[in-house]
Amino acid sequence: MNPALKSTALIYMLGCSAFFFSGCLYSTHHFNTGRILEPGKTAVGLTYGSSYAYEVKCPQGQGYWGYEVLEDGSPVCLQWSSSQIDTVPANILTRFYPKIGFDYRLGVRGKWGPFSGVEIGYHHEVPLHYPPLVAFDIKLGLTPFPGWASAHSVSAGWIIGMWADNSWFMEYGASRFWGSFGLYGNLKATWLATQPFDIMRINEDLRFIHKRRWINQGSLGVMWDLPNIPVIPDYFSPQVTFTWPGVPATEEKLKVSESGILEWNVNWTFGWKFN
Repeated sequence: MNPALKSTALIYMLGCSAFFFSGCLYSTHHFNTGRILEPGKTAVGLTYGSSYAYEVKCPQGQGYWGYEVLEDGSPVCLQWSSSQIDTVPANILTRFYPKIGFDYRLGVRGKWGPFSGVEIGYHHEVPLHYPPLVAFDIKLGLTPFPGWASAHSVSAGWIIGMWADNSWFMEYGASRFWGSFGLYGNLKATWLATQPFDIMRINEDLRFIHKRRWINQGSLGVMWDLPNIPVIPDYFSPQVTFTWPGVPATEEKLKVSESGILEWNVNWTFGWKFN
């Protein structure tokens, strides 16, 4: 079978399985350098990073037996005291969790009109505290800018949503390489799918509630192209991603889920390239 056809079949099978792993949150592993694979070439990346959620913390002691979230999103701890229930403000703690990811990229076309090349990809991201997400995209290479960008590109795609709708995104990535070492950055805007905490109830007409929101992200990283040694990765990259406003996976109705917080995540990836 033609290698490109085999790669396409693999993406199709992974896409079918994606419907069994459909989270709603945005991705935070963004290793887009703006470079485009040549037609028929593939790249596979394994990533590791961090993500975080929020946890309600109540005092430990006699009488405290849980918490509730008020209508304004403020959590309060419940205490049984003197034959009545008292409430005191609860603390909201930040909890960091590991997150792993898998990337598959395929070059599908060389120069095409104003574009320097075309690439498609599949991204699977698995946070410990939230359902995995699956994203698909197409990337179009742009003519390099002499003097500052070795490569840059634009891309668009979607993330499979869990219930009511999907997420859609656009991204711009650019890099500057000096031999095997390069600096890169990318900007991404996501029209985020309705979150689970928004659809805990159903309208009287039995239609799901739709509550979309824009999420903006920026990433900065460095990348090393490693020597071509069998089994050893072909490239390595550490990176930091900033997200605003953050929508962390957390307890329904907590204030932090709607606040304009700035999230940040540190990620690492190792990748292999194949002809």
